[in-house]
Amino acid sequence: MKLVIIAISIMALLLLTACNAALSDSDPTLEQSEGAFNATVDHIDKDSDTSTNDRPSILMKSEGDYSTAANNTNEVSSTWEKNEHQYLLSNTMLSPSLSADEGMAIELSEIGLKDVIVRKKYERRVSDLHSYPLYVYIICDYRFNNATCHDSYIAVEVGSKILFYDFGGYSYDEFLYLCDVDRDGSDEIIVQQEVDMTGGAGQYSSYVFKIIEDEICALFSSPTDNVFDTGYFGNLKEGYKLEIKNQYTGYMSTLDFSNCQDYLGYYFDKSGNIIHEERVSGDSFYEFKPEDCDGNGVFDIVCSQYFSIGGRTNYIGDAKSVLGFNLQTQEFEVIQAVFIPVYCP
Repeated sequence: MKLVIIAISIMALLLLTACNAALSDSDPTLEQSEGAFNATVDHIDKDSDTSTNDRPSILMKSEGDYSTAANNTNEVSSTWEKNEHQYLLSNTMLSPSLSADEGMAIELSEIGLKDVIVRKKYERRVSDLHSYPLYVYIICDYRFNNATCHDSYIAVEVGSKILFYDFGGYSYDEFLYLCDVDRDGSDEIIVQQEVDMTGGAGQYSSYVFKIIEDEICALFSSPTDNVFDTGYFGNLKEGYKLEIKNQYTGYMSTLDFSNCQDYLGYYFDKSGNIIHEERVSGDSFYEFKPEDCDGNGVFDIVCSQYFSIGGRTNYIGDAKSVLGFNLQTQEFEVIQAVFIPVYCP
């Protein structure tokens, strides 16, 4: 009996040692941007210079500190609540560069950010003559004690300054592209945020930013609570049909649900007569990315929306739109539209 107890004790000790070793070696990694815009965006290598010389206001931490800042609430600074948004004290910091790589934990006390992580880093192209690279960063605050949900900020190097923009709320992921969409020769900053994983294809906020007089300005904004109007509307027609139109391009398509009558059975009787009128509605853009659609070197923005009738559970298809920048109005407008209906055999 004593031998059995000793053997069990030794096995338990070995198992505990192995578990502790595994935990000490674990290090969460950041998910990289899906499909970086290869035509105009070069991903920055992680071995670039991270020297902190001449940058006393920026406290750099090792990559090993990332797991502490993101996942261990006991180690988070006691000067702010872990569920409290960190508002910027200033939108500008006098420093030529963050000189930080992806995955690095930094503190920017001068502007009010502590225990934040560099999530993404890209090189930007500018029209004036700079002999050195300028970078755009997505900086995240994992204030919800996990490595997914976070508050996010943009940092852009401009000469001897770093400009900042606060998105003001949490998100789960960001997709960032750099290219010229307003034809002025400088890269704009296109950001797609996934802010909710529920409802249709999820909920997203979409932005186009431009640097104007040392400020990050929103050239285009389509947050989840104020989605940009792409001009689609629909009308039910007798015989299990739904007519989709676009008011900006003149596009029209008729969807025929006669082969799957139960799909919209609430709106029609068994003879195909309309018994309930209802409007169609679109969600936020689940796709929002720049693309040279006609090969002329000018980038437009391709976007996609989940559309439903009477509620998100009644999915009817996807609206695919192309947004172009109008030089006269200085605004984006729908220049192409098409509707792809749900499969109905």
